[in-house]
Amino acid sequence: MDYFGGLNYRIFEQIPLQAKRILEIGCSRGLLGEATKLRQSCVYWGIEPEKSAFDDASARLDHIIQDDIELLDDFPDVPFDCLIFGDVLEHLRRPEIVLAKLRKNLTPDATLIANVPNIAHWTVLLELLQGKFDYTNSGLLDRTHLTFFTPDSFRKMLWNAGYGVNKEEPNLIQSSACQHIGDLAKTLGLPGEKAFVTASTYQTLFVAKLLPDATEDEGVRSKLVGPHQLQLGEANCRASAIIVTFNSSGTINTCLESVLKTLDLADEVILVDNCSTDATRAILKTWAKKDSRIKVIESSENLGFSKGNNVGILQSKGEYIVILNPDTEVSLGWIESLIVKLEDPEVGAVGPLSDQVSDRQFVTHHLPRDVTVPARELPPILQDVHEGESEETKLLIGFCLATKRSILNEVGLLDENLFLGSDDLDFSWRLSSLGYKLLIALDTIVLHNHGSSFKSLPEEQTNEYVGRSDAAFLAKLVDYYGSLDILNSELLWNSTIFEPILVAARLAAAH
Repeated sequence: MDYFGGLNYRIFEQIPLQAKRILEIGCSRGLLGEATKLRQSCVYWGIEPEKSAFDDASARLDHIIQDDIELLDDFPDVPFDCLIFGDVLEHLRRPEIVLAKLRKNLTPDATLIANVPNIAHWTVLLELLQGKFDYTNSGLLDRTHLTFFTPDSFRKMLWNAGYGVNKEEPNLIQSSACQHIGDLAKTLGLPGEKAFVTASTYQTLFVAKLLPDATEDEGVRSKLVGPHQLQLGEANCRASAIIVTFNSSGTINTCLESVLKTLDLADEVILVDNCSTDATRAILKTWAKKDSRIKVIESSENLGFSKGNNVGILQSKGEYIVILNPDTEVSLGWIESLIVKLEDPEVGAVGPLSDQVSDRQFVTHHLPRDVTVPARELPPILQDVHEGESEETKLLIGFCLATKRSILNEVGLLDENLFLGSDDLDFSWRLSSLGYKLLIALDTIVLHNHGSSFKSLPEEQTNEYVGRSDAAFLAKLVDYYGSLDILNSELLWNSTIFEPILVAARLAAAH
């Protein structure tokens, strides 16, 4: 392949007509810049390491630097509104570092354009099935390629470097092998259509925008702050467990019995009842009479999950705050395991494993294959296998979530617009965006009788509450990122949990 040959029209068509200052990394002979300058008024910069191409480009572009972008330190402090990588990033050792470094040279509304090959194309997959991975002089296995991408992995790298993709144009080169690959994926329990499309894609042109950075921009940071910031007073006990109840008579006894057995005498349990209509309130009062660590708050209306928890948190005195569902059951050492991981100042929240939960907190992912005992017998096994261990995540499910009083004072409490659902997605997203780590405690399990409180309401009403929360949270995400197209559940939380909401919103917007 002649890397210094013709004009890439696919990239040319994506360069914004309003772009006034453009930077192309690996500009080769400057043909793209020359065509762009003929079409629109702009200043075009290029960086090109090859001497022969550099000499040709010098006559076509306004400014050009002969250097390797990964070695270039003394870069002009120039704000660009368009950044182009045409078949370049796969030739770099650490492309994510280059992308992150160039953010500071881009205007807030700048456009990134990048064209990259797909290592999961069917031609490569067939070679791998035959045990081959032979480099060639050109193509997907070009011997000068140092980094390999799939469309998904490239999208993730862009996100981690601070860019959100709002447009993709795959270049498809298909054969009958693609359908066979899709069928095989289905047989293995994988998404067949996704496998078919991935195997068909030879390369992809990505168009992206800068993501907001709350660690650098105070205005962006303010959008992530929840209610009641800085309203928590000094702590005077170790831990506060906040439990919001709603028609929880079937589970709250088991929950409280397990919690009170495992907390210190100086810890506290704050119970907020959301206007239950069953025997829940009577049960809570009975427990409060038996144990002075319990405080009961009775609401005259259903405040919803987020606001109900906030009412309890505002009354708490613990250095550590644990939000706990009333349909859970804890075991000895659970809170100590969560607290010790919060001692790291970089950690914003910690959650346990469970027997009924989605994604990486599901306990089966972390058990030896030969363990098949009931969930109640797992605590000592997990402590033996994973003592002190944790796993970083982007999502902690809200059935049991521990954080610090100081962090809640900094980032605010739960979003009260989220009546039922999406509260854990929101809190996880806010903490991650503010630079905090989220950890799963692999040595701790909290049993969860998922959704028992929901079952006391008509299904239509539950769906209405959840739908309202999902819509409010989606609007919040769109406002923050500036575009529905940029949003991707797997990139935000390493989970598909919110993808159905995003798909439905895109379909609605298209019509």
